[in-house]
Amino acid sequence: MRSTGRTCRSETGRLLFLSLALLFLAGCSGNSAAPVSPIDDPYADREYYPMIPGSEWVYLLSDSTRYTYTLLDTSPAAGGPIGRLNVNGSGQDRIHLVWWNGTRLNFANSDTNEVFETSLEIPVELGRRWQAFDFSSGDLTLYANAEIIAMDTTIEVPAGSFPAILVRQASFHQYRNEEPLLDTLYTAFARNVGVILWDFRGLDLRYMLESWTIGPAGGV
Repeated sequence: MRSTGRTCRSETGRLLFLSLALLFLAGCSGNSAAPVSPIDDPYADREYYPMIPGSEWVYLLSDSTRYTYTLLDTSPAAGGPIGRLNVNGSGQDRIHLVWWNGTRLNFANSDTNEVFETSLEIPVELGRRWQAFDFSSGDLTLYANAEIIAMDTTIEVPAGSFPAILVRQASFHQYRNEEPLLDTLYTAFARNVGVILWDFRGLDLRYMLESWTIGPAGGV
């Protein structure tokens, strides 16, 4: 990174994205992870976020660190989380819960049950918009709106070249006494693969898919 300020901002963005909940999720009010499922299939967006236990995604960051996401298991029981996701990287090893909120998958801190990441809103169609986040706590204020801006764009990452859906998320977040940050996040989803790219433009930080395995005996 080019400066101390940029390093601080990049680290803040990484913590926000990876749900290091001790920084901002405890006690916040806003997005609820409690599932509401008006449709029969609780994995309705599974084409773009495969829900097969044992699946693993490895991301190479623009600062050369790596994070590994592993879907440990799924459980379609009503009224509870539908899966558990392990995130490992930078000395952290955390379990997160996967919920279905009726229109998309939400990924929540296992202690506070607060959402830190969302997947595609269904039905998946060009121009679809949704509110990804809207909450405030003593330490953090975060607002974000998302929109599908492309349905079949080519995205290149270390794992290869993929036709992908591209989502643009505009956000405002302020942590503790740091200056407010306006950021634009671009997320690319590839069919039957999952997220292949998170690109935080305001933070100069990218998460690029390096390898993936769908299911315990799957392949890339």
